[in-house]
Amino acid sequence: DGLQRKNLFSLRIIPRNSEVWQDMQLDKPSFTNPELLDIRKRLSADAILIGHLKEYRTYPHLMVSLNLKLIDLNTGGVLWGLEQIWDSTDQSVQKRMKMYYRDKMGDIYAPLNWQVLITSPREFHKFVADEVAQTFPHAAQILKMRPSSQ
Repeated sequence: DGLQRKNLFSLRIIPRNSEVWQDMQLDKPSFTNPELLDIRKRLSADAILIGHLKEYRTYPHLMVSLNLKLIDLNTGGVLWGLEQIWDSTDQSVQKRMKMYYRDKMGDIYAPLNWQVLITSPREFHKFVADEVAQTFPHAAQILKMRPSSQ
């Protein structure tokens, strides 16, 4: 949802166990130019967001570790990348959780308030997704990153 609000791209999820994913070998660390062209044509896309969940814990506390990158299917270059850990016991993460709760959730979970983010995996995931979305550049910034066609 946060990525959609950036108006950067439409999102199509391709499950890792799908025939399309397996056929295009989207788990590869890099792609050749013909592979990039094939992916671009088959998915009707200019870029592909790939990555994985490095670590996930619900006990003894919520923790998520992600590794993501947005690959330009025209050039093979990385337009954006992220490798990050969100640990619900980390003070700086909790400070951002409090701001997220105040700014984006309101008071819907009183009396727990922001602490719902450290007790509910679902709400914690929404917080992490929002933080990831905030790191994405806007469409105009991405266009500036791409080499101009001459």
